[in-house]
Amino acid sequence: SNQLADKTVFISEWLAEYFIKKGFNKEYSVIYNGCDRDIFYPSEKKTYNGPLKLVTHHWSDNWLKGFDIYTQIDKYLQNNDDFEFTYV
Repeated sequence: SNQLADKTVFISEWLAEYFIKKGFNKEYSVIYNGCDRDIFYPSEKKTYNGPLKLVTHHWSDNWLKGFDIYTQIDKYLQNNDDFEFTYV
């Protein structure tokens, strides 16, 4: 994808360095996960009785970057319906 993009955005310096070591040499910047609390803040507390909704993505081929967690989630989902998992 970096062959067509003008710029790549990474979510951490670690991830940028990881791909640079693998040969990545295009323009990039780092935008860390998180939010500006002056813009995004909790509003009135609302009660929610539905399932916990988890949305995630994973771009690394490094098994140390969460594979064990995804394995646990898969096992949990087989017998439980108290949360929804969306993998992008």
